[in-house]
Amino acid sequence: MTLLLVNHHYVNSREGSGAIFPASVFEMIERAKQLEHDGFYYIQDFRNYYEFDYSSENKKFFHYTFDDGLREQ
Repeated sequence: MTLLLVNHHYVNSREGSGAIFPASVFEMIERAKQLEHDGFYYIQDFRNYYEFDYSSENKKFFHYTFDDGLREQ
């Protein structure tokens, strides 16, 4: 079983202005689609993580995490 945590520091389409590797919502959706294409299942809530059938060792899951504390947030 694999659990991939995808962390985004800054979600905004603006570049520059102090943003560290900004990602737009569109880019996040495209990455999620690619991960699903690669066989990963999205976990929206970690409580769901315990409800999956783990009988297959090939199960792969991913979850988005976010840094916080930016002034604009």
